[in-house]
Amino acid sequence: MLSTRLHPVASFAACAVVLASCWLVLLPRMCQQAPVQGHLRWLDERRINPNALYYTELEVLDPLWDGEAPSARAGRATSP
Repeated sequence: MLSTRLHPVASFAACAVVLASCWLVLLPRMCQQAPVQGHLRWLDERRINPNALYYTELEVLDPLWDGEAPSARAGRATSP
């Protein structure tokens, strides 16, 4: 009977360990990669807070994209 109750707890614990590993190890390492660092630097130079970026602000950002390389524009979402 103990083993039938332990299985869901073990599954939950395993999922929690995987999620915590991704959040605490994988994501911080990804932020140290050159492409991500370049994008974060670009946002800092333009004083854009990525935490506050909403799709409704895309029209406001359009002047910032003027003069950027086409490859930088490729990742930008377009408004309908």
